[in-house]
Amino acid sequence: MFARHRAVLLVGLSLVCLAARWAGAEEVVAKDAQAAPESKVQIARAAEGALLLPLPAEWEAAKPRNRIIELEYVVPAPVGDDGKPLADPGRLTVMAAGGGVEANIARWLSQFQTAEGKPLSKDDAKVQRLKVGELDVVQIDLAGTFLYKPRGPFGPTEAKPEFRLLALIVPTPKHGSYFVKLTAPAATAKAAEKGFHAMAKGVKYDANAKPAPK
Repeated sequence: MFARHRAVLLVGLSLVCLAARWAGAEEVVAKDAQAAPESKVQIARAAEGALLLPLPAEWEAAKPRNRIIELEYVVPAPVGDDGKPLADPGRLTVMAAGGGVEANIARWLSQFQTAEGKPLSKDDAKVQRLKVGELDVVQIDLAGTFLYKPRGPFGPTEAKPEFRLLALIVPTPKHGSYFVKLTAPAATAKAAEKGFHAMAKGVKYDANAKPAPK
């Protein structure tokens, strides 16, 4: 009888220990998931819905400033401990592109200059070529004083120091190439670069997509 009770007691203790181990494992998984939540995204569609861009959900859609731009978003600035923004917000634009890769990089370089007022050289542009699915994406990163022309190429220039350009050139099978450009103060671009790089690696093209009804 004693041996029987002892066996039952040992089995009960084993079950309790095993349950505790299971509970501990679930708690670790929950803590890990809470410590590193997945970022929420929104899907921006360009090129008649065929080009899909996964953008951070907090990037807010805005009315394009001109008819050449297909999509436009406001990229929020980082905030300090007091809750106030540390810089101005950035601007993301998506539009159909023309010209070769090198020619466009040279044009974008001409829109920036050094803090001393000197032109940027080709070596000042960080260029990375990405294979994303079937797409050959070119990613460009450059920084300096942005020579902003709010009224177009023939209007006055407004110099914006410590700015940065993060850009993609995305050639598509049926809709030509597309530009995706984030122009922002350096602090805003730094805060947004993780989301931008995730977008670059997640861009997709659906040749069978149908344009959204207007």
